Amino acid sequence: MRQPDIEIYLKDAEHAAVAAWLEQALGPCGPWQEHGQTLKCTARGEHGAVRVTWLPKAVGKWHSLFLESDSTPWDDDLACARAAHAALGVEIR
Repeated sequence: MRQPDIEIYLKDAEHAAVAAWLEQALGPCGPWQEHGQTLKCTARGEHGAVRVTWLPKAVGKWHSLFLESDSTPWDDDLACARAAHAALGVEIR
């Protein structure tokens, strides 16, 4: 069963690398808008519109990536985490 949203945590990941991976996976995302320390954008691609939230250092060295849609290429957090790890080579939880 597909989750209504996805949230993963990435350790020591660079926002630019994550943004590039998301663009490949979800479609163009932009422009990024700052809301305090939080960055937000909407990716638009073959899976539809996906609202993206990036919160740097949400928990220590861990950054939060929140995808507000059930229209992603991944069924759940674990599938997204595996794809992020394969693409970025950083620790994910």
